[in-house]
Amino acid sequence: MKLIFSIVTFLALNLGIYVESQASSSWIGAFAKVYPDSTSYATNVYGEFIVDYYNESLVWGSEVTIHVGFTKAEFVNGKLIDQSDWTQKQTKAMQPIGPYKWGYKVEQSLYSRGSSSQLTKINFVIEIRMPDGTVYFEKGNGPNGYFRAVRPELGQCGNSTTSYCSLVIENF
Repeated sequence: MKLIFSIVTFLALNLGIYVESQASSSWIGAFAKVYPDSTSYATNVYGEFIVDYYNESLVWGSEVTIHVGFTKAEFVNGKLIDQSDWTQKQTKAMQPIGPYKWGYKVEQSLYSRGSSSQLTKINFVIEIRMPDGTVYFEKGNGPNGYFRAVRPELGQCGNSTTSYCSLVIENF
């Protein structure tokens, strides 16, 4: 009886692992660090952003592209107010960085000393082109949806020249 229980337990555990590994899953991660220009006294502030995309359902030969833009905000009556969501637009192929995983990294000037505007958020949509030519998008809500993440403030990630913060991704 003990042997039968062990075999059933073994099969159940293995079946559970198999089913779990075959389940389709996807996720998106965003990370950033913000740092001052090292050549001058905090004249410019830069950001380095990483977006990772993982999708087990994509077949070999799928192409993953990211469409990125930044939210530009202006100081109006002493308050920072968002003015536009898609400035500094870029479209780039995401690079494969592991099984079912693609990554993208961009460095961006966020603001200059004395400027009345700055870039406060990263916005993006991920485009997938399947080997048969079918195209679909990973994006936020609705037909014109996109993902958005608020950038950290200078010094928020510890040593801002080496430490990345994990960003909260919102659907828009």
